[in-house]
Amino acid sequence: MKHTSASKTSLATSLDPSTKGLPHITLSDFMEVLCALHFASLVVGPIDDNSGLMLVAPSGSLKSSLLMALGNMYAETCVCDSNWYYGKLLKQKALFYNRSRRSLIIPELSSIYAGDPRTGGRMEQMLQQMSGEGSQNTNSTKNDRYEMRAQVFAAMTPEFEQKKEEGWEEGFRRRFLWVHLAMENDEILLDYLTAWRRAEIELSQPI
Repeated sequence: MKHTSASKTSLATSLDPSTKGLPHITLSDFMEVLCALHFASLVVGPIDDNSGLMLVAPSGSLKSSLLMALGNMYAETCVCDSNWYYGKLLKQKALFYNRSRRSLIIPELSSIYAGDPRTGGRMEQMLQQMSGEGSQNTNSTKNDRYEMRAQVFAAMTPEFEQKKEEGWEEGFRRRFLWVHLAMENDEILLDYLTAWRRAEIELSQPI
């Protein structure tokens, strides 16, 4: 892989000459990467922190579909939702506290900022905590402490990443692996849509 910065990795699923020098990966191999990250918290080690992956790709390049496929493959241990907000996540603390759910998936990260910006900021902070040292919550009536940890996966467009770049440098950026994904033929899905056919993509070949 070619590292474009200390925290970013650029990937290209193509053999286009313009991407010469960039690594190439098939969809099936990329799904294996996602699966490995999902189970990474099971590896015994001296550090308890979790992590996660932020997938950056243009619209119409399967970024959200890839993450949702991970959620479908491991539905018993993933929580995938397109409409996350702080209160909703907090209500599911028990699922993450007892580790019955290991990964949190957000198909489109911009959705958490769709309402009150302050709520989006609080959600962002909670994602950092869950993927790092853990988000701790105390039940004031019983003095019970809940520590929420999870692998965090989310997708976004390059434009949205650029918009949030300055604010994320304060800590959000270093919490996750960052992957930039590009397709050689970005019209392949449009061709199937125009023909009103379900896309048939060979997962073992770069597209």
